[in-house]
Amino acid sequence: MVNPDGAELFQRRNAFEIDLNRDAAHPESPESKILHTVFKELNPEFGFNLHDQDREYTAGHSTHWAAISFLTPPYDYKNTINESRTLSMKLIGEMFGVLSNFIPGHIAKYNDEYEPRAFGDIFAESGTSIILIESGTWRGDREKHFLRKLNFIVLINSFKSIAERSFVREALNTYKTLPKNESQMMDFIIRNATVNLQGKELAVDVGINYEEINIDDNRNFYYKAKIEDIGDLSVYSGFHELDATGMTLELGKTYDEGINSLDEISKLNYEELMEGGFTNIKLNLPNVEEKFSKFLFNIILQNRDRAEELKEEAVPNFILKKQGTFKYAVINGFLLDSKLTGRREGNALVFD
Repeated sequence: MVNPDGAELFQRRNAFEIDLNRDAAHPESPESKILHTVFKELNPEFGFNLHDQDREYTAGHSTHWAAISFLTPPYDYKNTINESRTLSMKLIGEMFGVLSNFIPGHIAKYNDEYEPRAFGDIFAESGTSIILIESGTWRGDREKHFLRKLNFIVLINSFKSIAERSFVREALNTYKTLPKNESQMMDFIIRNATVNLQGKELAVDVGINYEEINIDDNRNFYYKAKIEDIGDLSVYSGFHELDATGMTLELGKTYDEGINSLDEISKLNYEELMEGGFTNIKLNLPNVEEKFSKFLFNIILQNRDRAEELKEEAVPNFILKKQGTFKYAVINGFLLDSKLTGRREGNALVFD
């Protein structure tokens, strides 16, 4: 692990706020200098460059999210393929075959644009065969436990293959035909909802993503949802989707009926509130030292106001009705129905 301080803070940059993978050409951070020193001492034939990647990627233009993405990084802007990169490509081809037994269709190729400040690109120039492994996501596995198992399997197989030189028989075309990473995934997509905008009824898709907000000294987190896009999202896929054909989408309202304590909120009838079009509850207290993530509704303190909006970057809080009858609430981006049954994820319920 090159960046233990950043890992402790759950951030990419180190304690100096330097991106270590852009500190390879002229290293200033102590971590970068250590990695350079160890690399020169070992002079390795192969190097495995292990990263995480965002959840937004698909394997090519498909509905398959990218669980694992590979790359043999270039060492120049011409993307020259020399002997060491050829070996990397062959080994990745064999790794692809191994992983295809577990995650067929969910393996992609990372962007091969040359980055002269990155360790993988610089180490590739020295003649080491570099294999970049980007661990993306798997549905229902936000903490990537399944992907950790896949990393272990593919690394053990690679070490064996290197020792036996079996990978040299792999065709280069396997690597070259890997589908590229495409940014076409969203956490939740509502399809074909009818909305009234400026007096006109429109049928739109609403794409929602969840951001993890760290709490408890980065040992826990809650979700903050935002509307990623509105309109025709037919080129995107969602980890969760709802077909809202025939449903109208209405912005959520704030319930302000003299609620003076958290205990009173716990006793409210959430089903009746949702049927009434409410997604927020006003609490008549100026400040409360309390985490509100245990409540299904948004809690708004006395000295604050909230106006829901249907636009990019807004927090999604609205009601879905069919022929005037309540069907679903979307609160902080999570889907709830009147029965309030589902699995808890972060600060809301989610229905598969």
